[in-house]
Amino acid sequence: MPRIYLDNAATSWPKPEQVYLASDEAQRVLGAAWGRGSYREAVLTNRTVDETRDLLASLIKAPAGKNISFAFSCTDGLNTALLGLLKPGDHVVTTDIEHNSVLRPLLHLTQTRSVKVSYAACDHQGKVGYEDVVSLITPETRLVAMSHASNVTGAIQDLKSIGDYCHRHEIPFLVDAAQSIGHFPIDVSSIRCGILVAAGHKGLLGPLGTGFVFTTDEMAEAITPLRFGGTGTTSLNESLPVRVPEKFEAGNLNVPGILGMRAGLKYLLSSEGADRLGDYYRLKQKLHESLSSSSGIRLFGCERHGDQLGVFSLQVGDYDSHEVSAILDGNFEIQTRAGLHCSPRIHARIGSENRGGTLRASLGLFNTDEDIETLITSLKKLAC
Repeated sequence: MPRIYLDNAATSWPKPEQVYLASDEAQRVLGAAWGRGSYREAVLTNRTVDETRDLLASLIKAPAGKNISFAFSCTDGLNTALLGLLKPGDHVVTTDIEHNSVLRPLLHLTQTRSVKVSYAACDHQGKVGYEDVVSLITPETRLVAMSHASNVTGAIQDLKSIGDYCHRHEIPFLVDAAQSIGHFPIDVSSIRCGILVAAGHKGLLGPLGTGFVFTTDEMAEAITPLRFGGTGTTSLNESLPVRVPEKFEAGNLNVPGILGMRAGLKYLLSSEGADRLGDYYRLKQKLHESLSSSSGIRLFGCERHGDQLGVFSLQVGDYDSHEVSAILDGNFEIQTRAGLHCSPRIHARIGSENRGGTLRASLGLFNTDEDIETLITSLKKLAC
């Protein structure tokens, strides 16, 4: 029985064949570092890496490719933004839906820089309201940081109203788009965020170890780099370049990962990718309707499928969530994730803190009707 992979919120699998080929070619054929040579393969590597910036900028409606800096993960990018921007005594507003990649850097900053953090509550669906965020903003607030979509319930947040408020009051707005990128349209100018960070290995279909940070020119100037070292440019100067993207890219880039991400992006933007994305939304609706009406299965999250991504958290009967995940894997070759999903604060809000958190089934572009039917049948057997 082939494996049924439903852990795409952790990382997408499988990848398009082009992704594997591109990463392999970067190592076997090009074999060059970005920004560190003028021979043919180095020039081609430079051109291809920079084309990836342009594709990402186009995807999120950013002004230019130079506003895209590569990171080694979404967590790496969030650390760059949070640790590089916040100063002693600053106040931050974030939310209860956040991943530990936001929560833990902020906790570190409270302990080392006396940064103050306020947490906006979410409702039982995992949605954060406009008033819940702006009511916490004070004259000392230097940043609002929030996820575009919950990695527990898949709930998509209304970023535009919050971004508009931050823009009017000149407060930097940081968006964590780890879950939404590639699955949901993003326009950084419309949501008025100065910083957007995302993974390359989830909805963008790239390899693990990839991510990026979008910064406006103003935010790029305000952020102190996290890493210092060689960039292949201005080598006579011991200081790090002040221009982006080099300012945030000290050390060698993950060229095989970036070229794989480029291939994933091109697939996503192709007609075949568009068709796959359409199937993703159709299967999301199908699974939501089935889980919502199944006896013995408690679905945590949005009441309407249109308000969420293809990320589903549930509990089955009286089972511990880890036990359900093990049974699905061992008996049906269905691969899910169980636990708190590195997002601890949301569970008390949605009522899932007991029985090992939730079982999470997350869809990807390559799931099929048969996958969903097998999952539903298997869960109903356990729920009886």
